[in-house]
Amino acid sequence: MSTSCQIEFKEEEGKKRILIYKHSDGWPKAMIPELKEFFKWNGGRNNDLEYAAANYIYWGKQETRTRNLDTESAQGKNFTTTQTISIE
Repeated sequence: MSTSCQIEFKEEEGKKRILIYKHSDGWPKAMIPELKEFFKWNGGRNNDLEYAAANYIYWGKQETRTRNLDTESAQGKNFTTTQTISIE
């Protein structure tokens, strides 16, 4: 069973906030290092609430994709897939 969590990005004044749901690996032992790595990667844009939240989602997708590709490569599954998604 996975451990979900919510990550809250908020202004210092607390007037504006953005919550992001994370389905798995939400326990503190995993999240604290992950958030530290993200804030380092995001650089000087951590004070821009919307930008930081959007970048966290982007960064998370890239990190997951990189880990999955590394796993597939290590297992000898070097292949490329193309997927077309239609949104109606």
